[in-house]
Amino acid sequence: MHGCSLLTTTADFANCSGRRSRRSSSRVEEADTAGHARAAIRKRLPDLILLDVGLPDLDGLSFCHELKVDPRTARVPVVILTGADIGTSAAARAAHADGFLRKPFSPLELLAVTERLLGRLDRELTARDDSPPAEQVQLYAQDLRTC
Repeated sequence: MHGCSLLTTTADFANCSGRRSRRSSSRVEEADTAGHARAAIRKRLPDLILLDVGLPDLDGLSFCHELKVDPRTARVPVVILTGADIGTSAAARAAHADGFLRKPFSPLELLAVTERLLGRLDRELTARDDSPPAEQVQLYAQDLRTC
């Protein structure tokens, strides 16, 4: 996720990606409520939003829908993260989420979803170096294991 700005409402990801972003040009901002996320979005529109369903002030699905009907944020990809076992996948689709991950998920799953939504997976794998793509994926995995 080189050169992107990311807003996340889940502390687990912010802790991991914050360490990775110091080694890349990615910018990760954490918001612990929908209100804080709104304020961060007003200051700077992120390239991608990771949205936990369990926000303290508003459920993440309602916030996702709010983001998707707002012309300013409608094109920003939103990935819903949840620990719920049932029902959330359909609700995420109804809220117009661009991606959905059920916790616990692997860092590689999250990386694949975010890179796909940012349209960067193929470009970054080939631009990183001249090694074969399988080897490049292993390099990403090694980066993520340090989280």
